[in-house]
Amino acid sequence: MPHGKLRTTTNRIELRQHFAFHYDVAKPETHRELWNRLVNDFGPQRKQTKAFPEVHPANAFIGNVLRLELLSRYGLGQQLLDESLAYQLYMADRAGTLWENDGAYASGDHGFASKGGVHVLYRDVLGLQEVDTVNKTVQLRLTDSRLDWCAKGECRPLTARLPSAGARTPASGCTRSRIQPVTPSRPKIAAASKRFDTKRFAVVLAPTGRPDPPSHSI
Repeated sequence: MPHGKLRTTTNRIELRQHFAFHYDVAKPETHRELWNRLVNDFGPQRKQTKAFPEVHPANAFIGNVLRLELLSRYGLGQQLLDESLAYQLYMADRAGTLWENDGAYASGDHGFASKGGVHVLYRDVLGLQEVDTVNKTVQLRLTDSRLDWCAKGECRPLTARLPSAGARTPASGCTRSRIQPVTPSRPKIAAASKRFDTKRFAVVLAPTGRPDPPSHSI
């Protein structure tokens, strides 16, 4: 602030872009060029590509977690899986933990890091969008993925409620391939039971793409 006047600096950081889209200050519909650049040119590969070196990269927490949330919100399931592994698999391989930073210099066992390394895998890869233990409902959200399968688990006979027709039909085995009316081209991916009694739960298909209204919680 020279001579008592405010002046805009040239400081630019990747995290600020994530915050802008996370809180709807910017949207893909209103800032298409910025969104495409953020999705395609930023991310874990930027350390190798050296794209936009003037923009300081995001750290593991909270920047990379917010990025994974954005990919989830807009249905980019395969990219979310790829980037989650790129951001965090080396941590698990090296220490068996997830870290607050992207380097092994502090906070090497960070609880909130499980949001990007565990929670999103259950929600966006396995497809367990929400487990409501009060109303006995499991909400599945099926996104595009090249995986042939993602988990094995015991799935007892339960009921699937298809949102397109509101009908209830038996869905023995709880496999994604049995929910053909909504996603006819899905690969066979079995949903794990997560150790609750699936005889007392119903499966509800959530729409793919961005949830409405958006949740700003992390």
